[in-house]
Amino acid sequence: MPLDRFFQPLRRALSFAKAKVLEIGIATGKTLRFYPKDVDLYAIDGTEKSSKLQREKRKTGYSSFVFCIIPNPAGAMFEIRRILS
Repeated sequence: MPLDRFFQPLRRALSFAKAKVLEIGIATGKTLRFYPKDVDLYAIDGTEKSSKLQREKRKTGYSSFVFCIIPNPAGAMFEIRRILS
């Protein structure tokens, strides 16, 4: 894959993911292969709302290349903090 060198730091970071993980901006799922097999992953993109997660907290949050296109980054960070326990 031509962009593999850009994914090397992501591969290392995601290898530490444990338990319940929230990924914001999953898009085409290029990062899925880097998660450990035993992770309980809930991934959302711009078409979904976080209301589904109101009752279930997550331990870890991850996002790459998404905050540059979110119209309200402060609001998005507020929602992420609310979801993560």
